[in-house]
Amino acid sequence: MLQEYPWIIPAVFLVIGGGITLLLSLFNKGKKTEAEEAPKEKELAERLSMSSYLGGLPGADKQAPLSSCAVTGRDFVFVRGSMGAEIGRIPRDSVDNVMVGDKAQVAQQLSAQEGACLGKISSSRKDTRHCLVLRWGNSDSKKHAAIFEFADPASADTAAQELKKWMKPDIAKAS
Repeated sequence: MLQEYPWIIPAVFLVIGGGITLLLSLFNKGKKTEAEEAPKEKELAERLSMSSYLGGLPGADKQAPLSSCAVTGRDFVFVRGSMGAEIGRIPRDSVDNVMVGDKAQVAQQLSAQEGACLGKISSSRKDTRHCLVLRWGNSDSKKHAAIFEFADPASADTAAQELKKWMKPDIAKAS
C-alpha cells in the first residue's frame, strides 16, 4: 500500500503537525510573553554614547567596550552597545556631580576602591584618554561613582553636558 501511495506518510505528518500547532496557538492566544508584560519605560531623549564603561555601577563588574545611556522619566539607564543588555541604572535625582578629566586627574580624585576601575595605567601621564565620572548617592546615603572612558576630551565633555541637561532641576542648579 505504501508503494502505491508514497505521499501518505508526509501527508499524515503535515496533518498531525498542523493540528498540534493549531492547538498550541489556541492555548497561548491570550498569554503575553515576559517582554510584552514588562512595562515599557519611555525614553526622554535619544541614547547618549558613553564610550567604554569601566566600572562603578552596583552589580556590573564586567567592563563594556561600548556603552550608551538612555534617559527615562526616573533613571539614567546604561546598556552595552546601543541597544544591548542593561549594565545598570542610576536615579536621575540622586546624581551629585558629573566630572570629566584625563585619567591621571580623575584617578587622584577617586577613592582606592573607585580607582581600581581605572587599572594600572591610570597613573601614567602618557595615557591621553579621558574619563567621565558620575557621582551619586543611594537612599542609604552611600556614595558611588560610575566611570566611563572616552578616546578624546570633546566626546567626554559632550556626554557630560547631555547628562547634566537631564539631571533633575534642583540637582543641576547646585553643581
